Amino acid sequence: MPRVQFSEENKVQKTNYNFPRLKLDKSEKARIAIIEDPVVEYRHSLDSPTVSNGNVDTKEVEARNGSTYTDYKREFISSLLCTGDAEVLEVGGVDPEGCKMCAYALENPDHIKPPQRRYAMHVIKYKTKAGSTTVATPFSVELVVWAFPDRTFNKIIELNQDWAEQGGLKAHDVFLDCTNGSFQNYDFSVAPDAAWSKNDDTKSLVKETFDNNQIPDLSIACGSRKEGTWIQNDLDKISEAWGLVNRIEGGEDSDESAGSIDESFDSIMEKSGPAPDFAGDPAPKDAEPKSKPAEKPASKTEDFAGIFDV
Repeated sequence: MPRVQFSEENKVQKTNYNFPRLKLDKSEKARIAIIEDPVVEYRHSLDSPTVSNGNVDTKEVEARNGSTYTDYKREFISSLLCTGDAEVLEVGGVDPEGCKMCAYALENPDHIKPPQRRYAMHVIKYKTKAGSTTVATPFSVELVVWAFPDRTFNKIIELNQDWAEQGGLKAHDVFLDCTNGSFQNYDFSVAPDAAWSKNDDTKSLVKETFDNNQIPDLSIACGSRKEGTWIQNDLDKISEAWGLVNRIEGGEDSDESAGSIDESFDSIMEKSGPAPDFAGDPAPKDAEPKSKPAEKPASKTEDFAGIFDV
């Protein structure tokens, strides 16, 4: 390994992932103001099946429609931004030439899925009276980051179109009622006005809050970035875990003790060790290129431009 000097240009700048997010518990309500267009990234969700006492772990899973099915228990590994080209991903959904995870997903569709779009934006969250969406007194707000999938993005588009003749969502607050805390599913409704625009004082407070509390890179709310070597370690971990599961289910490990099987699984999970997982870490010269940021939807860009001028 090369030596590195204690110089300013080699200083590691780490991104703080500890920022306020919009996340509600089931039946919790919130009143928010949408004040900007979101960024969009493609994200891979990586996990692996688990083994206990020599047996493959399973669980009953509740689907979004309320039905249940049996699936493997899985251990979370990482949620990583796809390193593929945004234009290629938009057309084909995967970029196996630009992303190891995309290539792996094509070769092993049962192990990981293709990347999914993930959106993130800052929103104003009002302080409200307990259990309601009524703005509390004194007037108070915070800036939080809302990350969401395609279905939520489409719902926001529909709401904005439905209220277009009344100024769209920049002239109205949005009420959220959480129906599923695990999946962050919400029932949406639209307020008759935007509480922040009531008078000059509330406008000034919201603008100041927005200007001074944004995170520098919204893409980190969509997923993390890793260098190529660490990505490969995660993929190797997934392959080895599935290999062990297949051997157990195929009876190939029937003569092994449960303890040795579990030790084998534990060694797979621990082999890569902790990985640096910060968007701001400098990459070596031969590292894979980061994903090209996707353009904001052109049809939405003008909707929130100059919102504080109203």
